[in-house]
Amino acid sequence: MTELASDRRMAAVLDQIRQDPSLVDRLPTMEGAIVRAALEGETVYEIAQTHAVTESAIWEVLARVAHVATGQDVQAVETGGLGSDPSPGEESANRLE
Repeated sequence: MTELASDRRMAAVLDQIRQDPSLVDRLPTMEGAIVRAALEGETVYEIAQTHAVTESAIWEVLARVAHVATGQDVQAVETGGLGSDPSPGEESANRLE
């Protein structure tokens, strides 16, 4: 992601978070610290370095909080493991014989 794209994404996420100002105080400690840092102008890279996590993890927290702040449901994504059978209990059409 380019720096300009990251800045735009951050601005959009922060606009959403600001729709519920009291939300930050209700967040668990680490998430609250991440959101506060973003609201104070720290970059995703800086926040990731401070908390010793990936930038992707920071984006995930910010996006989740933004969804909550705007009243959107956050839905978990279910994925199967590598090589998992998409139809457990049935014969797989891809089996080797």
